[in-house]
Amino acid sequence: MEAQRVTPDLAHLCWQVYSVTLQHPLPAVEHRAMKFVKAGQTCKPRNVRPPSVLQLAKDWRISADLPHLSYQFPLHIAVTAQRPDIVIWSESLRTIILLELTVSYESGIADAHTRKQDKYAELVETCRSAQWKVLLRPVEVGVLGHIAVSMQKACSELGIWCRDLKEALSETALRCSYAIFVARKSLTFSTNWHMWQPRRTLSPEDESK
Repeated sequence: MEAQRVTPDLAHLCWQVYSVTLQHPLPAVEHRAMKFVKAGQTCKPRNVRPPSVLQLAKDWRISADLPHLSYQFPLHIAVTAQRPDIVIWSESLRTIILLELTVSYESGIADAHTRKQDKYAELVETCRSAQWKVLLRPVEVGVLGHIAVSMQKACSELGIWCRDLKEALSETALRCSYAIFVARKSLTFSTNWHMWQPRRTLSPEDESK
């Protein structure tokens, strides 16, 4: 249940950042004259920020395993009954990204990461046998709002990591945990509780933070 509430934040920001990328493509590579240095001296490193994965193509498509969306794993890549939480793929790059979210106790994050890697190992091999590059990225959030390193690394790789996303993921997990705690003795459980809704609006322009 908590994972279903956190997943929209990731899917929403992936699409937001990709839309911004379409409007503002990568600048042309600047060709500079070669500079020579004297023997024994070292060149000053150039501070060049490499493009994120989502900036490498303009034909990304995204599908998320959410109740209100029609979800289907791209059949031309693999026929499977498995449903990774977020699937992003590019035909031009022949690259598919599988994001699988787990919300668990902080002490169980490492085990959850390994478990999800094992779970999708066969799907990864199926996609690779179809000549697709696969980026399997299990990501975790703790039930008390802890953001695992795997989440930050995967989001940074995609170019969507920012302070707003970190706070939204953490807050959503905490709100869901509290909702479950409050309803622990109830025979019925509403899926429409306002406490699940994070107060922040994600901002792709803030992705460098």
